[in-house]
Order: sequence, then structure tokens, then C-alpha cells
Amino acid sequence: DEEASRIAAEIAARVARGDRRFSDFAVFFRVNALSRPLEAAMTRHRVPYQVAAGLAFYGRTEIRDLIAYLRLIENPQDDAALLRIINRPARGIGAKTVSLLAAHASSSSSSMLAAAGQAPQISGLTARSRRPLRRFVDLMARLHEMSAGGSVAPILERLIDEIDYFSIWREGSDEIDTDRQANIHELISAAQE
Repeated sequence: DEEASRIAAEIAARVARGDRRFSDFAVFFRVNALSRPLEAAMTRHRVPYQVAAGLAFYGRTEIRDLIAYLRLIENPQDDAALLRIINRPARGIGAKTVSLLAAHASSSSSSMLAAAGQAPQISGLTARSRRPLRRFVDLMARLHEMSAGGSVAPILERLIDEIDYFSIWREGSDEIDTDRQANIHELISAAQE
């Protein structure tokens, strides 16, 4: 964080003095997870930036997934977050189940998470579909209750453990998996800060 702040401050100072333009600078790093502190520092110092070969930290799939979980934990009415993560990692909730859930939520003027809690009353859902919905609702309720403590990092750590989030990439290459894990650990570090 200190190094990222020094880099951003130096760029801002040189541009302010008129020595350079923002487009004169490039910052290279070897580990994608390092982009988060650099992006945060650039924003703090009002240095416009562009991630050239890859995604911005908060644009990465694993980060967007976990942020969606946090959004749903904090706001059980957030249907967009629920739609992103209801079957991520796979938990046996298919498109038909999601469609029936959305229709029930709409007809009862409730959130999709609330509708999932009413799974036994949704016609067309099989017992096989109801079980993963119940587990999902229970998980969100436990984590929502835990969120009353105020600290995000322990919630993220418990969430990752409970949903076995790394199982999504067990078939992927080691380098990519390592990169994703580093990104997730960087997100946890950001939450601790």
C-alpha cells in the first residue's frame, strides 16, 4: 500500500509540476492481485489509470462474485446479487428453479431470497430443488446475522470456507488458480483494512 501510494503521489506531483503528462507513465507488476492497492492509490491521488492487459481488480469474476455475496448478505432484497451467485459455485439450482423463484417473488411482491425461503409453497419445485434453496437461504441468514458485528473480513473468510468457493476452479490451470486465490486474499486484506 505504501509503495502504491508513493507511485501514485509521484505521478501526480510530476504532472502537477508540468514535467510530464499522465499518459507518460506505465506501472508494471507481476502479480495481478497487486492491482488493487495500485488502483486504490491512483484513485486517492486523482491519477487517471487504465488496466491495459487484464481486468481491473474489482472487475474480476471472483471478486465480483464475492462482492455480490456481500451485497446480498447486507441487503437481502438485492435480486441482482442473488441472480449472480445463487448457483456459484454450483449447488444444484438450475435455470428452471430460478425462473420459478423469480415468478413467485414477483407474484408475492417479495425479494427472490424471501421467495427462496418459501420454496415449499412454490408449485413446480421438486424436493430436489428445494433442498439447495433451503441451504442457500440458511447460509445467507447465518452470514447476515454474523454481519451485525461490523467486520467484513471474517464474513468473507467464513463465506469462502462454507461455500468451498475455490472448488469452481479445481479443473483450471495452476497459474490461473493461484492468481484467483491471490486476488481473493487481496480482497480479504482490503476488507481487513
